[in-house]
Amino acid sequence: MIKSWMFGKQRVIATGGDITYDGGYKIHTFLSSSDFIVTQGGTVEYLVVAGGGGGSCAGGGGAGGLLTDSLLVSVGNKTVTIGAGGAAGATDATRASNGTNSVFDSVTSIGGGGGGGNAVAPQGNGGDGGSGGGAGAATVALTPGTGTVGPPRQGYNGGFNNTTSPHYPGGGGGGSNGVGGNATADVAGIGGAHTVSSISGAAVQYAAGGAGAYFDGGNGVAGAANTGNGASGSGLGDVRAAGGSGIVIVRYYS
Repeated sequence: MIKSWMFGKQRVIATGGDITYDGGYKIHTFLSSSDFIVTQGGTVEYLVVAGGGGGSCAGGGGAGGLLTDSLLVSVGNKTVTIGAGGAAGATDATRASNGTNSVFDSVTSIGGGGGGGNAVAPQGNGGDGGSGGGAGAATVALTPGTGTVGPPRQGYNGGFNNTTSPHYPGGGGGGSNGVGGNATADVAGIGGAHTVSSISGAAVQYAAGGAGAYFDGGNGVAGAANTGNGASGSGLGDVRAAGGSGIVIVRYYS
């Protein structure tokens, strides 16, 4: 569908990224850092998703911040940076790393918060970020990370842990479209909801929070590349996982 603001506007001419066409749109998809090179300026639509947070024991990583809107671009080279996913917790007792920011011109999405580890505060707390990381495993209540509320909002808070033996479940990481789930005595927190975007020409899910895990659970699940998804938490001594890298997509009517 052609949006009303496109009529009477100068059409953009640009190169950069992987170029596809759909329904009258020219679409530039960036899976790695590069430049969007504008030779004739105008209004474009964009989706900018940062890298998701890593997971630890047993907090899920927060989703990378997600921003989507329109922007007037001038002639010149516009920076495109694709945020990396955050590394898994270095040890079970260490909070995972945040994802890194993604950038398109003047737009910056914030990397997702790392999931909390098997420790008291601060390492057991979820990291703040685009979306907040879930709280880790402990015998005491921990604090989940907070999401970036903007305006505009980029993501939501992570979920709280539960102190009940023997599982000590962790909280879920926040998503771009909902808070991470709080753990109960027998269930780890679910990851916060994703956002569906059709800017690429197909409906695709981006920036979901990673699920929390049991203290005595299994391996973590990494966030998929170029989704901005947070990694899930893991059990004590099990494989910890990294968050998914981000993505930038730009389109305009051609």
